[in-house]
Amino acid sequence: MRVIIWVLLAAVALWSGYWFLGARGIEAGLTRWTEARVAEGWVGEIGTISVDGYPTRFDTTIAGVEFADPGTGVLVSAPELRIEAASRSPTRATVIFPPEMTVASPDARVSVASDVMTAHFGFIPGPALTVDDLEVDIAGLTLTAESGWNAALETGALDLARQEGSEATYDLVFAADALQPSDPVRRRVDPAGFLPDTIEALRLTTTVTFDRAWDLRALEERRPQPREIELDLLQATWGDLELRAAGSLSVDANGVPAGQITVKATNWREMIALAQAAGVLPESVARTVEQALGFVAGLSGNPNTLDAPLDFADGQIKFGPVPLGPAPYIYLR
Repeated sequence: MRVIIWVLLAAVALWSGYWFLGARGIEAGLTRWTEARVAEGWVGEIGTISVDGYPTRFDTTIAGVEFADPGTGVLVSAPELRIEAASRSPTRATVIFPPEMTVASPDARVSVASDVMTAHFGFIPGPALTVDDLEVDIAGLTLTAESGWNAALETGALDLARQEGSEATYDLVFAADALQPSDPVRRRVDPAGFLPDTIEALRLTTTVTFDRAWDLRALEERRPQPREIELDLLQATWGDLELRAAGSLSVDANGVPAGQITVKATNWREMIALAQAAGVLPESVARTVEQALGFVAGLSGNPNTLDAPLDFADGQIKFGPVPLGPAPYIYLR
């Protein structure tokens, strides 16, 4: 009996030593990382760092967070961030964002409020903190800009998982419900007010190969850039408009895409009317485009449904037989 008691006491002492060393390591590591970013020219400040949860958890509270990345001009300010992890599996962590925080860029300063905003990370063991999987949950999100515009999202979820055996290929699934675009976006897309205020649903399923893995360097240096995109499904429903797309793209080092995305659009003539009202298509061109796409839609047997390829080549886009102009750059800042 005495031996069992001594073994238990020794186990408690060893585990306690592990926990307190781990807690101090978390505090010291966050402090060193902050100091290193400030030395590189970031504007960064952390008020206090505390770790609790003994003996089963490492629950870290970071108060008074404010960071500005000089490379992108993006600033994040939050009263606190909480990072939770089980002490037996510290390579899995959950980041809990506060109900209110501020994000600013050279273009806007935005107050971010949410009922729920959490990110669940799984890391490959090692100092690089390479992301193996990620799950983000959002509910009751509202964005309010100093310039006066608002945007909202009822629920959103993002799942990212690195493919087994790959270095930087990730399967990504995104879903959003009741997305309310900001007024500037609505005025640009729908200046005549044809569409309802809310996009009912947005779904995305894709596989993306990046030029390197998502790890700590994504914050310290630059974001990984997409090189191959396999789009299994993009689906959006906004009022009477419904859009589906699937296909694949290759993206070169300059961010120029090449490949083909097949687009299926319901009530596509309303989309042309929106583009014309937004000034994207001049009236003289819109009629020609509608006639050309009407011929393509007729081939599918349903004149209200358009099923045609969106071709990306030589820096240009063509939708079926209709040239649309320069292709957008695909680059993560």
